[in-house]
Amino acid sequence: MNIILIYFSIKYKGDWNAIYKALENKERVTLKEISELEEKMKENKWKAITIIDREYPEQLKQAYKPPFVIWIKGNEYLLNNSFIALTGNQVNEQVMTWIKNYEQEVEKSNRIVSGSFLGVDEKISCENKKGILYILANGVDHPYIHNKLKKNDLMLTEYPPEYHVTKSGMRNRNRLIAAFANYLVLLSSKKDGPINHLITNFLNLGKDIYCFPGNGDEEDGNSELIKQGATLVTKIKDIRV
Repeated sequence: MNIILIYFSIKYKGDWNAIYKALENKERVTLKEISELEEKMKENKWKAITIIDREYPEQLKQAYKPPFVIWIKGNEYLLNNSFIALTGNQVNEQVMTWIKNYEQEVEKSNRIVSGSFLGVDEKISCENKKGILYILANGVDHPYIHNKLKKNDLMLTEYPPEYHVTKSGMRNRNRLIAAFANYLVLLSSKKDGPINHLITNFLNLGKDIYCFPGNGDEEDGNSELIKQGATLVTKIKDIRV
């Protein structure tokens, strides 16, 4: 069954609904197609984990439409950790100070899960030494991350290796980030910015959102989120979950 799921993941480019329909309709796959796929995976050294495999991350099972197949590349042992999502929109002097201090404040068992968004995520990647779990919006053969993959990092995606970035893929990865992370920490945010889609995914799973102080201007999303019930923090080590 594993190889069938992988076959549909490739055929339908990671589209959850299309894969589900193929399974529901008991779409036929020939032995020749399976054999060719197994050879291609071996030749390209692709690593896939299906939802029925023992290694499938428990965190993903709580996601909306948990992926039937995930594709990974890098340090797969990183999956044994727990995760937080640390991100933001704007980079300024104060945000850079928080970024430079975060590694000493994050508990040893926690790692960062990241969508490698513009700005803050890139700066966090530069400072990180423990390893980051990058959730891609495309295949592992065409990674869309701002920095080169380091020894301790891992790339994970629901899209097969030859899949390229799409707008829907960039939105879909937010549900996986929210599933992996125990909570969301926003160093900065903009009102009505694209990060709100990520916030919504955390809220849909009933997970807590923590915000560092905003700058109080008209575009300051953190201050608005705090007014709406997000928890104000000034240090990551103040978060107790």
